[in-house]
Parts: sequence; C-alpha cells; structure tokens
Amino acid sequence: MPKLTKYFFLVGLFFSVVSRIFSQTSEPAPTPPTNQTSVSAATSGSRSVEIESGNNENFSLVHFGDLIDVDVVGSAEHDWRGSLNPEGAIDGIAAIEEPIYALCRSEKEIAEEIVRSLGKFLRDPIVNVKILDRNGRPYASITGAVRTPQRFRILRNVRLTEILVLSGGLKDRTSDEIEIMRPPNVSCRSASTDKGSMVSRLSDSTRERFVRRASQGGTTFLKVRIGDLLKGKPDANPIIFSGDVITVLSTEPIYVIGGVANPRTLSARAPLTISRAIASAGGFAKDADRTKIVVYRRTEKTTQVLQFNYDEIEAKTLKDIELRGFDILEVGRSGSTPRKSAPFLQVQDLAEQDTNSLPIRTIE
Repeated sequence: MPKLTKYFFLVGLFFSVVSRIFSQTSEPAPTPPTNQTSVSAATSGSRSVEIESGNNENFSLVHFGDLIDVDVVGSAEHDWRGSLNPEGAIDGIAAIEEPIYALCRSEKEIAEEIVRSLGKFLRDPIVNVKILDRNGRPYASITGAVRTPQRFRILRNVRLTEILVLSGGLKDRTSDEIEIMRPPNVSCRSASTDKGSMVSRLSDSTRERFVRRASQGGTTFLKVRIGDLLKGKPDANPIIFSGDVITVLSTEPIYVIGGVANPRTLSARAPLTISRAIASAGGFAKDADRTKIVVYRRTEKTTQVLQFNYDEIEAKTLKDIELRGFDILEVGRSGSTPRKSAPFLQVQDLAEQDTNSLPIRTIE
C-alpha cells in the first residue's frame, strides 16, 4: 500500500505542475502601447509627438492627397473630413476661422492645435484625428535607362534596389549614376532627417549647405553611383518616398553604320576607339571599303567630318582616335558615293518620357 500511495502522490503532483504551466501560458499577453491620436484640452499643452520609430515615421505624417478625418467627440457640427488645401492646411472646420496647418505633421499634433482653437468655444473638447486613406499621395517615378519605366504608389518602406528590380533592371546603355530628385514638402523628408540617404554621410560643410537649401523649401538631389550600389554600400541604397523622381542616367551613344556586319548603337561608358567600335559592330561587311571611314562629330555650331583609312590605322601609321559621345562612325561601301552632309539618325530611345503616361504599380 505505501507504494500505491506514493504512486498516486506522484501522479497528482505531475498534473498539478502541468495545470500550473498551462495556466501561466494561457494568460493574455500585455497589449503593446499604441499611438494616441485622441487629444483633450487637459493634454493639449504637451508638444511631444508620438510617432513610429525608425524610417516608418514618414507614413504617420500627413501628406498632400491624404484623406483626413477630424472627429470632435459630442459635437458633430465641428467634425470635418477632407484633404489639405494647396497651402497644406485643413480649412473649413466650423467655428475655427484660421486654417489649421497640417502638412507633414502627426495626427496628434493636428489634434492638439484643433483643441486649442476649439477651446475658445467648447469646454474641454476631445478631438480625434485620423488619416483614413494614403492612396492619394504623389507617385514616385523612375525613368531613363531602365527596362520598364513606371510610377509607384508607395505604401511601405522601399529602397532603391527594390525599385530597380520592379522596373526590370538596367539597360546596357546605363551610365554609372542615378539621380533622385526630391521635391519639397512632398515626402515630408528633409536632408537633415533622411537617415537612409547619403546626405547624412556628407562632409559637415556640404551637409550644412544641403540642409539649408532644404529648409528653404528647395528641391534636393541625391546622386547614387551604380558601382557603389553593386558593392552593397548602405549609403548608395536610399529609401524612396512618395514624390521622388528617379532618373537612371544613360551614357552618350556612339553610332556605327554603313559597311559593318551589325550596325548598332554603342555606349560611350568606356573609351572606344575606331577599331574597337568596328569590332563591336561585328567587323567589316563583305562590301566594306576599309579606306573610307568617316567620323561625323557634332560641335556647338557645326559638324566636323573626320576621314580615316583603316589600313593605315592597322599599320599604326595613323592614330586610332578615341570616339566621343554622339559621334557617328560610317564605314564606306564599295561603289558608294560620298555623303554631302552628315547622316540623320532618328533614335526614338533618346526621346524624353512623359511620366504622366507611365503605368502605375502599388508597393504595399
């Protein structure tokens, strides 16, 4: 019997421990604190702004195009819903004569100011401010030497590399530079707060000039080297915001036409001589006249016509010159008559792209 009693005692102890463990794990987890956007007269004196930490802070601020709801508890006549006016303010709340400036401010900041204004007419007003819809924010766009130029509706954090991937990647004629234009007051980001860009890595004097220009409402420009981006340098992969205009710069073209196997447009990214350009175009065609090679070079006022004999270049008695951007290299053909003027090339790829006609993609 003592053994049986001991057995029941151990079984009871086991179930007691198990039930205690389950009771502890079944307790509800503490609810994480959330941002408070309801403001009353008692709290409106505080100027602290509660926003999300990190780079997500940009999305918690009011932008042009946002749909905003102002709810004055217990006083429906003072409620308001709409978007900012062209000056960046909320205009039209009953009993408030002066517009409430709201651009690039948090929901709480706006609610505090409305409380102060309504406090002249209402006793201890409680105001809730909420951004209902962010889909009306300006698009970011990417054009230039990418395979699929397009516009983006940005609803989450996104970096330059992801934008490039979504645009199909870079074209062969891409240069080593990407330019990002950031208009003022569109993304609610200034040079001093954009920790995701290389602006924070600039020298003190350069950064001061950059921040001063941004604070004066000027457009800011970020330059990214593709070589640095491929090496994985963090400052070469900035966060992209609503309204950013990304341009992947192209190299200046060099055209090879006439008696070559594959007439084509070449990139002037690397030094390119006459012999290398002809080789890149597949070499001479069967009817090519190696003694009649002409380079048409545009200047500010005229077009220079430079004539060469490839046999002399090959024998190193004539310099194999380096071609420049927009040069037209024409290899003559047997029996053809010389041109009286430079050839006219219609290159549609160089035409400027209308961003308003680009397709729209949502990043969420």
